[in-house]
Amino acid sequence: MAVNTKKVLGRRELHFNCENCLLNDAREIAKNADGYETVGNWSIGEQFSHVAKTIDASVNGFGFKLPLHIRLIAKLMKGYFLKKGFGAGIKYSTDAAKHIGPDEGISVAEGFGQLEVAVKQFQGTDKRAKSPVLGELSLSEWVNMHARHAELHFSFIKPKGA
Repeated sequence: MAVNTKKVLGRRELHFNCENCLLNDAREIAKNADGYETVGNWSIGEQFSHVAKTIDASVNGFGFKLPLHIRLIAKLMKGYFLKKGFGAGIKYSTDAAKHIGPDEGISVAEGFGQLEVAVKQFQGTDKRAKSPVLGELSLSEWVNMHARHAELHFSFIKPKGA
């Protein structure tokens, strides 16, 4: 039975300043995966895979767009999203899930591998795609967006018993 992620308690409070910061947190989790659990619907590997796919898509393109009315509302809230991030419990469209949904059942090691490759690619190029939510973003805005996105997803990964 799916968990209503809007109501999950006990999530970690995180703040990343850069893509290396989120990668370091993921690396620590991956090294000690047996000591962590998730409190949402996705496994640790799936959390890593989804964040990796969005970082990759910010370079290579997302392959989908959100409806115009959602994009217009989101642009009005751009500053908030870049500073505070998105809330938990957002439902992806089938099209979005096809492009950036996690690889179902992926291991922690494989998910971390995807994340590491995506971060290195992002850092190694000036190429940037349009956000399907916010449109054109500068490098610093993309870094903030990836940090906020990873904070959201990695907050569902916590030490066992914590």
